[in-house]
Amino acid sequence: MAVAALVQHGYATPPASQALRVREGPLKIMFVGDSITHGHEGDYTWRFRMWEWLRANGISFDFVGPYTGTIAPLESKPPQPPRAIEDGDQKVDVDSYPRVTWGYHKAVPLDFDADHFATSGDRADRVHKLIQSRVEEYDPDMLLILLGTNDLSWGGLSPDELLGYYELLLHNARKAKPNIKIAYGNVPGRTFVRLGLANNIFEVNNMLSRACKRWTSHESPVHYVDVASEYTCGLDSCTAAFDGLHPNELGAYQIARAFSKTLIEHFSLGETPIQVPDSVPERELPAPTNLVATSSPMGIKVTWDRHFGLTEGKIRQRCQSEKDWSVAFARTNRWDTILPEAGIQCEYQVKSCYGNSCGDWTQDVVTAISDSDTPPPPINIQTTPTKLGFRVTWSPPETHWNITSYAIKYTVGHLYRRSVSISSNSHISRT
Repeated sequence: MAVAALVQHGYATPPASQALRVREGPLKIMFVGDSITHGHEGDYTWRFRMWEWLRANGISFDFVGPYTGTIAPLESKPPQPPRAIEDGDQKVDVDSYPRVTWGYHKAVPLDFDADHFATSGDRADRVHKLIQSRVEEYDPDMLLILLGTNDLSWGGLSPDELLGYYELLLHNARKAKPNIKIAYGNVPGRTFVRLGLANNIFEVNNMLSRACKRWTSHESPVHYVDVASEYTCGLDSCTAAFDGLHPNELGAYQIARAFSKTLIEHFSLGETPIQVPDSVPERELPAPTNLVATSSPMGIKVTWDRHFGLTEGKIRQRCQSEKDWSVAFARTNRWDTILPEAGIQCEYQVKSCYGNSCGDWTQDVVTAISDSDTPPPPINIQTTPTKLGFRVTWSPPETHWNITSYAIKYTVGHLYRRSVSISSNSHISRT
């Protein structure tokens, strides 16, 4: 969708941006990113704030890319067996990641040009392989890139490795379009980090700042966007994100402001950077409705109706003679309590959550009595250490069930919980 208007300039035009002034037709812009750019259900997204700003500055533009919407909420499912150990490590096909064609805040107008190339979970070490074909297909004049969070965190890349993929992404984009313009965002801060991650973020941001000066050229300018300095999120506090990482409405403004400053200074697009409001409305957190608890083959199933934009919640349960509630985080609007036998009575309440902020518990307390139509657990479980990890063995239970596999759950270093299924009655793990 193209938005036609006049270009205004408040700064002397750098030579590299002359083509942006005199070009015929709208400036085609493609967002390249992960979940921070993709957005969650009910979000405005920083892409929308850029759309508002470009229109307000009278710039003729067109957002391009293969996708239009936000991240799809997780599907409610009964408990699933973990991956089979024989299948090896699970391969994630990011291109098939569940997504919707819209999903924005109800106040986002339907004429919002929502095209983008951002996928939740994406990484620079994957996007660099795809960017050439995307640029060839959508022919953007400019890329607004914000990647690296996943590479450094669960991807485990070092700052040097990530910088290498940043450069490969640039080179591959230039293969498709030698005069591509790039605004390269750095990695924003976050609260929940493993040891050393905060230092790696700081290091790679400094490296990217210096590298952009080396990579830029008259034909294909590359300029650094200091998102981290605008994004108010770090180890000690985080007002920019709803969950310690992903932007809330304040964070969306802050990211967009960082990019607008670079577009003004280095590309002569716009006159005044995006202004971050003194306050933004917080997301309302009404209690879920239609809370129901019923018996199920594995124990008790609890379901409820959630509100738009509130894809997660908390549930608390109390079974039999327990005095205290046990509270858990629910990523969908279904919860299954797996119980060892039939006849156990449990009661439940739920609340809506938007990241770290939650509303009130439902006034209703629902109750159900467990059923049981599952095999008993294995017996004679024994664990022994090995040089590289541990070995666990067990015996099948005395039962009429035809057991085809066993599920194993264990914790590594008090940090990561792993689950696998196996068809035999022993397992050797490397930790």
